[in-house]
Amino acid sequence: MKLTYLLLADDGGYFKSGYARVLRFLQNRFRFEPGVDLHGVLGSQVEMGRIDTRNQTLELPGYTAGPQWTVTHSDRSGTYTTIYTADHLSVFYRRNALLVKPKLGLAATLGRLVLVLEAGWMLQLSQGCVVVFRQEDASGNSNTIGRMHEPHNGSLSGFYTSLSVGWVYRSRQMFRR
Repeated sequence: MKLTYLLLADDGGYFKSGYARVLRFLQNRFRFEPGVDLHGVLGSQVEMGRIDTRNQTLELPGYTAGPQWTVTHSDRSGTYTTIYTADHLSVFYRRNALLVKPKLGLAATLGRLVLVLEAGWMLQLSQGCVVVFRQEDASGNSNTIGRMHEPHNGSLSGFYTSLSVGWVYRSRQMFRR
């Protein structure tokens, strides 16, 4: 049995919603911003690796991947059976999470430059992952062997800090009619 590791980018996404109370000091040059954000992490399905299954049978937790698989389909002319020979077993992984993030921010405006220091704690509300086992032949035909759902697989909770630097462009003509 040979495991080939594939390094692919996770092109999932996330959504963020939040609220912060802005308290201004010293002629609006400094701001204190206590708030909370809600994040949803939507992972895409990433191929973690491949296991060579030519002429082998693999016993997986609750599933069996044989050296061949059969597909039967019917149409008006009759029933047809196609036998595929397995080349490898691909292992895919996807993770989703929902987090709440209480935070404190401190911002300063110096001319047109804005500096923001933010710190908080990410608390994971829910998380789950799905592992998919899919057999493939040399031509790219595939057969999904099974899916395993893991409700708790790691944690995204913990302390975080961030520093943002921005430049403010103000135009007086922006709001003219």
